[in-house]
Amino acid sequence: MSSKSEGSEITKAELTEAFRSLTGGASRVAQAAAPSSPSVVAIAVSIGVGLVFVLGYMRGRRKSSVVEIKRL
Repeated sequence: MSSKSEGSEITKAELTEAFRSLTGGASRVAQAAAPSSPSVVAIAVSIGVGLVFVLGYMRGRRKSSVVEIKRL
C-alpha cells in the first residue's frame, strides 16, 4: 500500500489496485493447492467408496445372524 498522510482520501484506483493484489494472491494459492488433474480426484473418490463398501460389508456379515429354516 502507499504511504499517504492520514488526511488524504482513498481513490477508486487505489482500492481496485489493493483488491487485485489481494485476489491475485488468493487465486495463485488456490491454483497451487488444486489437484493436477481430475483423474486424481476420481481415483481418490473411487478408492474411498470402495473402502466404505468393504468395511460396511464386513460389519454386516459380522453382526447378522444366520437363520436356517427347515421344512417339517
